[in-house]
Amino acid sequence: MSCSDWINECISGLIELYKTKDIYELYKCFNIKIIYVENNCILLQGNDAVYLRSCMNNEVVYIKDGLIFKYEKFVLAHELAHALLHTKIYYASFNKKLLNNDKYEAQANYFAFKLLEITIDPNRFKGYSITQISKILCVPQNILVQYLRFEKGGR
Repeated sequence: MSCSDWINECISGLIELYKTKDIYELYKCFNIKIIYVENNCILLQGNDAVYLRSCMNNEVVYIKDGLIFKYEKFVLAHELAHALLHTKIYYASFNKKLLNNDKYEAQANYFAFKLLEITIDPNRFKGYSITQISKILCVPQNILVQYLRFEKGGR
């Protein structure tokens, strides 16, 4: 089974079990707290959000306040992917050299695209640049390129 097939099955099972695709409802189902913080919050370490598996015995996502709604949903779906797909990362996170971060990030981005049903219809976007498509979809250009590579190669 390819990685993309595995992620697709996880998403299908998630939707079947919880009867929702709504990212905020899924966070409630998993009892993961969403905490909005200022853009310069040190916890974010320069990112738009960070997922912590155990923060005072709670699972928490700290996310920048004021993100564009569509992008906020993407970021939350990405962080949910880390919570569900990468359950061992918390234990290895102190030694990042042992992790294949690109692989985990590509999986989380793929999960977010699929859960939120973000599609890239070649007919709709014919003649558009990657930059234009990323702005329309409210997804950073580098993430869009990574997703397209992942979908093509399944890794």
